[in-house]
Amino acid sequence: MSTHLMNTNMSKLNLASNKPYQPISCIFYDYLEEAATLGQAADISYVDLDGSVISIAGKIKDLQTKNGEEFLVLENGKSIRLDSISECNGKTPGDVCKI
Repeated sequence: MSTHLMNTNMSKLNLASNKPYQPISCIFYDYLEEAATLGQAADISYVDLDGSVISIAGKIKDLQTKNGEEFLVLENGKSIRLDSISECNGKTPGDVCKI
């Protein structure tokens, strides 16, 4: 893989931080999954690697799991780690999912 392509792919990936992935609320996950299934537009706020709160709008295309971490994928290809999301369309994650 070329360095340029690798850098391009990494720029679309939000890894939240080097901390271990923290599962999100089952209810919040279900909400995101429904939005993805229906192709709904979303206003999302998340915490980036440097601790900044980022706001982004777009259609939720999919939810994916990579290396034990869950990600929301927007229509433009941007991936956001689910435990970094602080709000989606006014809904907040709440408690972690207990299994």
